[in-house]
Amino acid sequence: MVARRLASRLPIVREVAAETAYLAEDFETALTEYRALHRMGGNDDFLPVIADCERAVGKPQAALRTLRQAREAHLSLPQQVEVILVEAGIRDDLGQRHEALRLLKDAITGGRGGQDGQARFRYAYANLLASAGQVSAAREWLVSARNFDVEDSLGIPERIAELD
Repeated sequence: MVARRLASRLPIVREVAAETAYLAEDFETALTEYRALHRMGGNDDFLPVIADCERAVGKPQAALRTLRQAREAHLSLPQQVEVILVEAGIRDDLGQRHEALRLLKDAITGGRGGQDGQARFRYAYANLLASAGQVSAAREWLVSARNFDVEDSLGIPERIAELD
């Protein structure tokens, strides 16, 4: 925050402040910093994380508007994956679990997101199933996700052990 006060016009300083706040779960600060970064450089890749911050601070409708804007932008593949994951989370938060599952299932069956994206979609799908009490189906989806998570970045074996 000191660096931000001293050099608030440097995008790298704002990005570090945004990332740090996000990791510390200070979503109000992260939202402010990411919005400033988006205005400063026009980088639309920040839109999914802006939407996630809006979701975290209890503004799901604003988050959905941001995601609509993100869908019209030319986002990188990882950010396109984030758009789907964030929207699925928002839909679940709003009590629209069926819609959240549909979004993820469409991304899975459409082969979207490359190998990493497929792992993350399947992991999120499994978590939604588990939270709905469908543990055996969730476990199957986690096993499927593990096939795509070649670097074990999602910690799928631990999650499977939790379900077991």
